[in-house]
Amino acid sequence: MSYVRLAAEFLLRLLLGLTRFAFFSLALGALGPALMPSSSLVQEGTSSWVAALSRSVILVGVIFLAGAILLVAARWLVPGARPADPDPAAPPSSGSGWLWIFGPVMLGLAGGAALVSGKLLRLWGEIGAFLDRAGIWREVERGGELSGLVFLPVLFALAAPILATAAAIFLGAVPLLLVVLFAKRSSFFRKGFLMTAVCQIVLVGASLLATETLAQSVRELAGYPALGSDGEVRQLIAGLQHMRDVVRATGRDYAWLAAGYCLMLPWVVFSRRVAEDFPPEPPRAQSSLNATNPRRMG
Repeated sequence: MSYVRLAAEFLLRLLLGLTRFAFFSLALGALGPALMPSSSLVQEGTSSWVAALSRSVILVGVIFLAGAILLVAARWLVPGARPADPDPAAPPSSGSGWLWIFGPVMLGLAGGAALVSGKLLRLWGEIGAFLDRAGIWREVERGGELSGLVFLPVLFALAAPILATAAAIFLGAVPLLLVVLFAKRSSFFRKGFLMTAVCQIVLVGASLLATETLAQSVRELAGYPALGSDGEVRQLIAGLQHMRDVVRATGRDYAWLAAGYCLMLPWVVFSRRVAEDFPPEPPRAQSSLNATNPRRMG
């Protein structure tokens, strides 16, 4: 039994479980106000910007809810290997020799994600310096009744880079765990690959949508003449525009990388030859029975 494989499986299961919980929580936070009977997010006379913002929040909530449901249903979406009728005249099988290509491809995609994440990393340095100059951290550390209200618009503005950073983790770091499971022929590899691809698609899509929402908000702020005459406000708008451009360009690169995993998905999840090379996961009931009764283990 490989301790490296066990450690990689544990970390991947833990990360995917936390992500599933986060998706459900974010979906509830985004869709909760819209589902309340007495709420009306878009009333008559509401500005087009507020209406578009409300629709974007609802759409992001739907994306997270769909991702959470797919993560829960992943155990039933991955078919097991179907036993084939043995052919006495056939030579002994040496396995699917072409499967080795998945390892280098995943490493290449992870390396590509690391390369395109440089701008995002520098952006976080600029964001931290700006928040420090603006005194946001001091206001939050001081506490008080209004500290949360002060940080709320900052959190809204940072939603796009936060989601892009989460997508970078699933595109650049998590595939390294998949490579370990692939090399060790782990039974969790195929399901883990499917769940990782779902997280990539959800996070990349949500980050691109949040970026467009941020772009529309910046256009609205820049359109007020009273705000345009203030030097600090102009500097803030310029910083938001820079953040929008960096996250938008990075998110598009992430979308191409996620498309690479989507292209591999049918072969990894539904190919019979791949399923034969990776042993199926034992049922949970049988696993617990073996753990309590060692004599039943092979």
